[in-house]
Amino acid sequence: MSGPITVTLSYQVRRGRGSQFSVSATSLLGTAATQPGYLGAGVMGAAPTGREWEVFYRFDGEASLAEWEQSHAYARWIEYVEKFATRSEARRSVDGESWSVEHEPAQPLPRVAAPSARVSGGRAARRRQEEALREEAEREAAEREAAQREVALFEAAQREAALADAAQREALEREAAQREAALLEATAKREATQREAALFEAAQLEAAQREAIQREALEREAGRARGRPA
Repeated sequence: MSGPITVTLSYQVRRGRGSQFSVSATSLLGTAATQPGYLGAGVMGAAPTGREWEVFYRFDGEASLAEWEQSHAYARWIEYVEKFATRSEARRSVDGESWSVEHEPAQPLPRVAAPSARVSGGRAARRRQEEALREEAEREAAEREAAQREVALFEAAQREAALADAAQREALEREAAQREAALLEATAKREATQREAALFEAAQLEAAQREAIQREALEREAGRARGRPA
């Protein structure tokens, strides 16, 4: 089967990690946009709860898709998000036909007990409810801060890896250019040597021809001298 291929990855993200997932996925897809054969990508929340997300990307064929999915950037992102998200499904689509690949049932995520919405008439019950709400808010704030730090570290690692890849490519390009320059120089030297040899042979031939002409002239002169009476 040939033609453009769209891959859709469905994830269940832990509570409070939706923003972290979105930012890291957007960063990943920015890297995908630099790959050969890239046709588009996106990330979106698939449910109002903010815990179900989809990432999709589209490439012009199997070869370019495989190159992307085997890249270091893709592997690093998969390893990163699996710390706080579980892939529920991966689907491929070609020409309107869609099928599931690498399907792994979603694992149940730990649930965070929400404080009861029912307010008792007693002060003790109200205090417990307020304390639970405050703890929940503090926990969510701490998770957001941790998520922001992890996203920053992930993006920094992505930038560092991109710089390292670019430096490696530049080094390889320099080596290739140096090899090509050395090859051109060797070719030029060989051609110069061949030209010098050809010029030397031509000069030798010309000198031999002159000597032959001179000998013939001397022989003719000697013949005429012998033919004259004494």
